[in-house]
Amino acid sequence: MGRQDLRTGKNRIATAVLFLSIVFFEFSVLIPMELRFRTRTLANFLAVGILVLLWLGPVRRRFHVRPKWYFWPMAFMALSYLFTAYQFSVLGYLTIGVALLILYPLLGFLVKDAELTGGETGYLKAVTQAFHLSFYVFLIASLCLAPKLNAEQYSSLLGNPNAVGTYTDSVLIAELYLLHGESKTKGRSFFLHLACFGLAGAILFWSASRSGELAAAAAIGIYALYRLLTAEKKKKILLRFAAGALALLLALPVSYGLLNMLNPPVNRAVLTALEPMEGLHAILSDPKTFEVRSMDIVGKADENADMADALEYSFTRFGKGLFSIGSFTSGRLAIWAVFIENIRFYGHAREEMELHLFTRYYDSVNAHNSYIQAAFSAGLFAGIGLLVFILALCGASLKGLRDAARAGDEEQERKALLLAMVTFAFLMQSFVSYALIPATSTMSLLFWLVVSPTLWKARRK
Repeated sequence: MGRQDLRTGKNRIATAVLFLSIVFFEFSVLIPMELRFRTRTLANFLAVGILVLLWLGPVRRRFHVRPKWYFWPMAFMALSYLFTAYQFSVLGYLTIGVALLILYPLLGFLVKDAELTGGETGYLKAVTQAFHLSFYVFLIASLCLAPKLNAEQYSSLLGNPNAVGTYTDSVLIAELYLLHGESKTKGRSFFLHLACFGLAGAILFWSASRSGELAAAAAIGIYALYRLLTAEKKKKILLRFAAGALALLLALPVSYGLLNMLNPPVNRAVLTALEPMEGLHAILSDPKTFEVRSMDIVGKADENADMADALEYSFTRFGKGLFSIGSFTSGRLAIWAVFIENIRFYGHAREEMELHLFTRYYDSVNAHNSYIQAAFSAGLFAGIGLLVFILALCGASLKGLRDAARAGDEEQERKALLLAMVTFAFLMQSFVSYALIPATSTMSLLFWLVVSPTLWKARRK
């Protein structure tokens, strides 16, 4: 077996492992709440551990590999979590520290070391292909098992519209990366990726997740701006943009038809078929078993609502409180203020707080901001370390786009575009949600998988 065959087999295994990991996340809402974080973390560690073993074998050390400077603020943040885990005996903090200090940096080191033989290129294709394939499972589950789409925020099987937002963001970015590689062939793969791009964007719209929509806008905006500024044939690029916009517009009625009109009869048929499996049938048919809001199999909005009502709801929610920032942020400003007041140098034993804000009561709420949350959970300098790391990565990703444009290398351009899209989408998500942990957010998983090789610089021996 030749070296190319070995690399192809390795990339296929990596795609399969990540695909299973993402699909497990999609269905993990069926796991009891008290076990969900542990099982998600275990599955994530197992998947990334297999990737480490896959890339461990072919290492030949053709490069001197050294960490880039912005690795160190990230490492300091991870060390802060480990220190806080030791201080308060918190397993969750321990897993964050181990993942971000050891597991993902080690994976990135091995991938970077294999860069000379195309290892990193195959790795990124495996990562994005896994998200692409998982989207088919998501569509099937949304049609057969999830609540139907109504004139409300769509949650699918994930139990939370913001979870749908982060997942569809990840799929949109993966599809753009894969579309960029297929844009010259215009074969079957190109149209499949274009259709998935449109459907992911449509489902993101139905979720009415503003954090998800802002992250998607950042990623697509970065991609579109770069392509417009660097393209020699602007008309050709504009036609491709028009194709993407058309795919999204067509996907809106198609997705509505699948998830609103076709979902109820298919859902009932599936539940009937599952009646002999009493445990699973009870979970899917009884919303209380889910222990998650809005997991009602028939939906909670007006059953007579049509597509016009659903469109109006999504548009109205995005503009809610546009001229009243407190409402626009859904109470986040008040939550941030309370968490900032409680930040100290050595962190807290619990990530969540019990809050009474205006007319709302939260028995357990996080900071809804990754930097404030890191500073609250693991100490002030953990939050500063994360902020410095993300801002430095934004600068590095823009520099990577500039270098790719100057070099005129297509593969370098694809990698730079993926890094920039992921980084700026994560930046938007991290400012309005707690998106740090790869095991609990698909956007975070994609971010750390893509970013890990960029933590290292390499030069020939």
